[in-house]
Amino acid sequence: MNQKLQNILDIIQQSEKLDAEQKGKLLQAVKDADKELEITAFKLERTEKVKKTTAILLEETIEELEQKRKAVEAQNRELEIEASLERVRAQAMGMTKADDLLNVCEVLFKELEVLGFEFLRNSMVAVFNDDEVSFQSYDYSDHLGRIHSVIPYKGHRSIENFLRQVRKSSDAFSEVVVSGLEVQELKNQVGEEDDSRLNDDDKIYYYFYSIGLGAIGISTFKAIDKTQLKILKRFRNVFDLAYRRYNDIELAATQAREAQFTELKQLGFSDIRNSLISIFNDDKGFFLDYDYSDFAGGSINNIDYDSHPAITNSVNKIRKSNEVLSEFSISGKELDEWNEYRRNKGERDDPRLENISALYYYMYSIGSGAIGISNFKPVTDEQLQILKRFRNVFNLSYQRYSDIALAESQAREAQIEAALERVRSRTMGMQKSEELKEVIQLVYEQFVHLKINVDHAG
Repeated sequence: MNQKLQNILDIIQQSEKLDAEQKGKLLQAVKDADKELEITAFKLERTEKVKKTTAILLEETIEELEQKRKAVEAQNRELEIEASLERVRAQAMGMTKADDLLNVCEVLFKELEVLGFEFLRNSMVAVFNDDEVSFQSYDYSDHLGRIHSVIPYKGHRSIENFLRQVRKSSDAFSEVVVSGLEVQELKNQVGEEDDSRLNDDDKIYYYFYSIGLGAIGISTFKAIDKTQLKILKRFRNVFDLAYRRYNDIELAATQAREAQFTELKQLGFSDIRNSLISIFNDDKGFFLDYDYSDFAGGSINNIDYDSHPAITNSVNKIRKSNEVLSEFSISGKELDEWNEYRRNKGERDDPRLENISALYYYMYSIGSGAIGISNFKPVTDEQLQILKRFRNVFNLSYQRYSDIALAESQAREAQIEAALERVRSRTMGMQKSEELKEVIQLVYEQFVHLKINVDHAG
């Protein structure tokens, strides 16, 4: 019993002024009060325990929610990065000529900005050319636009330092900081336009990752952190694979046309002007024209199907079958028009065309394109048979490459079909409308799995 109530109880029991009935009522009242106090104390104790338990649970819930929030943010960030990587990969995979590297630089710049590279100055790709002791520099910024320049290996300490670091291995990293007067000296060395964003006391931070054949990187006005450096490396990785694929295809085509030209000359094709390989691109309505001669070297051009009547007729004939020969000649006034057409397409002038009466073309179909030559005189039947044999050996090799490319495309299509089937199966298994939440979550997950950037699915 409560000590104070016990004292009151003792006083009542010892009192001589109260009769037995009065004492009984008072004693009962004291006992009832004591019971109520005990109940109240119990309730208070229980309430306190509940408060403590609730506080602990609330703290755990807040911590758990914070962890989930961080996990969701990390997942969303990863999806954002993957989407940016995919856009750069797609741009690099679509390369058909070296100047397309400027497109890659532009996409890279814009994607890095989206990912929070707020002090970004420009994005760059360098392609080494040891024979010329220089590298081709492709860069892009929203301030200066697209710039293509040739930069000598020697002449500035920062460039030499960059080359020494990045050429140590095929996956080397180079970090160079240029400040003060060195900034202006470097700009003069590379012939870069004035950048109004730079002050005399500013620093430029260069970050490059090797791709073996060259390097890809950025320059910034402030140092980037380790997280951003890791993101930059991931862009390097996706670009490296795509660029190597482009380079392998270009190298194979170059070697094929140069080998064809050289071998044909050795076999008595004394009047050959150049060797040609055409690869059709129906989606864009043009073909990639690879050609080589000992006079002009190699070149790659996009030729629209309907850019000239002779081109249109040749393409239509070649596409009739995989074995067909397109044979045509251009002479007289048509030859003058043809030369003007070539100049308008940006081809190099060929003075050998000034003293001829006609130019002869012989192109054998390879299904997805054609291979052949242009000649200053008609070829003999024997030479035509030799040319066809060259077509046959090239066709086998090119078909193998096409089969690999098709296999890659089919693998992608198989991934898409598998994703569709997962959604289809889950939808077919629905028992109630509430399960739509699970279906749409699965839809979202399949887009992520296919590396397609989505904000939400609903």
